Amino acid sequence: MKIDRNNNELHLVMFPFLAFGHISPFVQLSNKLSTYSGVRISFLAASANVHRIETMLNRNAATKIIPITLPHVDGLPEGVENTADASPETVELLKVALDLMQPEIKNLLSDLKPDIVFFDFAQTWLPPMAAGLGIKTICFSVFMAVATAFIAAWFTRDVPPTLEQVTKPPPGFPGRNPLRAFEAPDFLYVYQSFHGNPSVFDRLTKCYNDSDAVLIKSSKEMEGPYINYITKQIKKPVLLIGPLVPEPHSGELDRNWNDWLTNFPPKSVIYFSFGSETFLSC
Repeated sequence: MKIDRNNNELHLVMFPFLAFGHISPFVQLSNKLSTYSGVRISFLAASANVHRIETMLNRNAATKIIPITLPHVDGLPEGVENTADASPETVELLKVALDLMQPEIKNLLSDLKPDIVFFDFAQTWLPPMAAGLGIKTICFSVFMAVATAFIAAWFTRDVPPTLEQVTKPPPGFPGRNPLRAFEAPDFLYVYQSFHGNPSVFDRLTKCYNDSDAVLIKSSKEMEGPYINYITKQIKKPVLLIGPLVPEPHSGELDRNWNDWLTNFPPKSVIYFSFGSETFLSC
């Protein structure tokens, strides 16, 4: 992927999907890349998400958050701009809002004039838009390579797989089937269309096909066979960024947490993570 530049600065735009399970890897990618000299980053963030992103993003002269405004969509409450705030009934409307942002994003890219846009699975319209502006695009897969490989196995098929088919490893797939039997029905969600829009599978396929390269949050040492399989399926450059583990927290622990933890003996508290979309009520 060749990039023509007139100066020594590399300007990158980050444009994740509206879910913190996607936003967080884009933040970690930005934090890593911003440590290199000559790299400038513009991070596109829905207005309601800016504050939370600010708490995760390494703020320096090379990184800037660009607020963007989601258009009104019937049925999507005002101010709901990420999947964590949306209900199960309205979450798919975020993709509708994202698709309606094309004019705003085109104007932004025309003004920013970046060298590369790192984008997510949902923005199928971004690669041709960016190409028309002379901008390269990299589709950043925030999933494990084994999951991406399993989806990529069906890219060349004319019809979606059946429930029975996804319970078995596809032809040529390295290793065993990554899906357990009880997970297979939920996996078929990626082939469902909502509100007349493309399915997750259709979006992924188009994004991978139309981008200049695909970036995967993994490494050959961790998932070599699956990365090789993906490369054969999509037939374009596959870049690896590693697991993107955040740097250890170097500041003082919040006082409330510190006071609570001191009530227990050392090494007696176990931390459970329920993911970026689960918020317990107790």
